[in-house]
Amino acid sequence: MADITLPQLNVYFLTSSQIVSVKTVTTVPYVSPEIIRIILSLPKDDKKTLTAFSPLMAYKKSSSDIQNDVTPELLIQILRSFPQLTAFSVSESLESVITLEVLNILLLECKNIKIVDFCGCSSNQFSNALEDFCHLIGGVKVEQYCDNNYELINFHINCKPLLSHIRRLSLHESKCKNISSIAISSFISKCSQLKSLNLFSKSSANTGIKEHDLITILQSPSAKNFQTLDIGSSEITPLILTTIKENCLSLQYLGISKAQVININIIKDFLIALTNLQYINLTSIPCFDILNTNNLFTSIIKSNHSIHTIEMSESLLKKHHVINGWEIELYYGRRWYCSRNVKNGAIRSN
Repeated sequence: MADITLPQLNVYFLTSSQIVSVKTVTTVPYVSPEIIRIILSLPKDDKKTLTAFSPLMAYKKSSSDIQNDVTPELLIQILRSFPQLTAFSVSESLESVITLEVLNILLLECKNIKIVDFCGCSSNQFSNALEDFCHLIGGVKVEQYCDNNYELINFHINCKPLLSHIRRLSLHESKCKNISSIAISSFISKCSQLKSLNLFSKSSANTGIKEHDLITILQSPSAKNFQTLDIGSSEITPLILTTIKENCLSLQYLGISKAQVININIIKDFLIALTNLQYINLTSIPCFDILNTNNLFTSIIKSNHSIHTIEMSESLLKKHHVINGWEIELYYGRRWYCSRNVKNGAIRSN
């Protein structure tokens, strides 16, 4: 059979909510069911084809057309026909096909998949499927009790991690009111080799990941491996920052927007403790005003920290000018940040 070159296809557009910059996709091909059937007829051991067909597929049609074309059965057939798949991405337009059976095949049979992205998935059906999957593989038991007027929380993982092949997981933009905080933390606790975790949400902390479930995640087997972590809009308290300092020392990119912190010294001590950090999102944190912002940058400079990008609220940065070598910039016309030049890991003076 002659070599066939397939385009790299995705099921969604990458959004600017991710903390790693990406190229904007301007056109997305529609993959018809006929093409899918041709793909499924290709030899399973055609490594060139499998390499080209790493992610799944993208659609420009309406949600109703997509749901008619793609069924759980078809998705399962694709997953089983291409055991060399390394990435799986699906947006809310296709979340209706993510059933418990699909999750079982995707996460337990497809051991070559390193990247899983459930961008924006938030329906009750997806939530129920994810919770059922967590029950299937074992969850995290949480015990809360009081001792001498202090509330104590104990965490027990019921079984060993099963998802050690996953390196990058994203549930960003998910509307967590339909997905329980416990289900998300239980799922993540099974991923022992995660390096990148994105739980960013534009919602309020009331609908984000709860404090005790964040602790479960930050004390999970993957925590020491985290290089990229975005928990923006979750219930981020000083206790959460302390847990990150204790368990996530490899972090390079961190998002803690809307953290519930009112003391600037907590942020300063936290940031300086993470010596590998290069980027942090401090948007909409109540302790920041003009004076405290200047104080933060002064502390960073005095500590000789290597961080080069700090994202902050537009209303705050608009009141600033260049701060000791830092420049205020606009990202994609929506996100404001301060940055300074870095070359080969060293800060360059202007």
